[in-house]
Amino acid sequence: MRSLSPRTYTISGTSADSSPGGPWHIAVLATADDGFSTLDTKAADLTTA
Repeated sequence: MRSLSPRTYTISGTSADSSPGGPWHIAVLATADDGFSTLDTKAADLTTA
């Protein structure tokens, strides 16, 4: 089994300022070595101002 590293993404202040505030949902698509895939459309939630 492979171990996955956490990833952090950063956006510029200009992009962040133009994004709508409110609730956001993070979706995750995971694919195993055997080709099986699963999608979690609400893997994490966050709220921006």
